[in-house]
Amino acid sequence: MDLKSRLMRYLIGVMIGLILVFVFFGKRSCSDWMPNQRILEALSSKDIVISSKSRCEMNCLNLTDADLAYLIKGGNVNFSESNTRTIPKMYLIEAERSADEIKYSMQFELRDSSSVLISAAIEGRSCACD
Repeated sequence: MDLKSRLMRYLIGVMIGLILVFVFFGKRSCSDWMPNQRILEALSSKDIVISSKSRCEMNCLNLTDADLAYLIKGGNVNFSESNTRTIPKMYLIEAERSADEIKYSMQFELRDSSSVLISAAIEGRSCACD
């Protein structure tokens, strides 16, 4: 068998394999298995409890519940600032508001039955809430 026929058989096999992969796995996404997406899914699947301190910080920093919802759906988990080895686990999630390009972050405590918002912050601003 010459090189041309070997190459043709190889390419036909690759094409059949690609078609089968597309048929069986076409609508699935690999991003669902990434750590960032799994944490956001875990936070959003539980009841979100906002502590009085974090509500005060949100009011002081002009962050709304819509900002909280956007953060949970499309934020980025900062794993270097999160405490993933403690019980309950604490995650710092960051996002940027598209209207005025303000970068904000919120820290969550992931419990068995709820996600508790512990603190909210905006780069360069602070609030005196206790």
